Amino acid sequence: MTNQIPDPVPLPGTLFPSHIAAFRFIESAANGGRYVTAAELDNVIGTDNVSGSTQAGICRSLERWGLIATTKFQRGRQFTVLATGAKTAPPRNTTPHWRTLPPPKRLLSIAPEALKRSEPDLARQMLAAAREEGMSLPVFLLELVWVGWRFRNKGR
Repeated sequence: MTNQIPDPVPLPGTLFPSHIAAFRFIESAANGGRYVTAAELDNVIGTDNVSGSTQAGICRSLERWGLIATTKFQRGRQFTVLATGAKTAPPRNTTPHWRTLPPPKRLLSIAPEALKRSEPDLARQMLAAAREEGMSLPVFLLELVWVGWRFRNKGR
């Protein structure tokens, strides 16, 4: 018995040819369970952008349109075709991407006493906000750092 090739997923009529080509390539690779490299995607969409921003932008668009989901790793990606659940193979190195890691449980932080000495008014405001949130000042400061870092790097 031979494996049936699934019918192609219907696509919205508003996609650009590069988006269609990238999706069909990902879909085909997912149906075959093989890995997709950034160089292959660049070739499929016809870009010579060595930074990878063109194919990354196209993949983000495909995600926004609900066609694929991407699992990011330090050295590659795994795609899931949402309509069928088919997945491409993961990269050899499946170390999670640092942006997808949960916030650390314990880190060194700014000493509350140092903050109180250098910025007493700011320290009082932060202490009040920490109490409102039910956190200690050191934990609250770590939360501010974590949220600030994620906000700062959003869209990069």
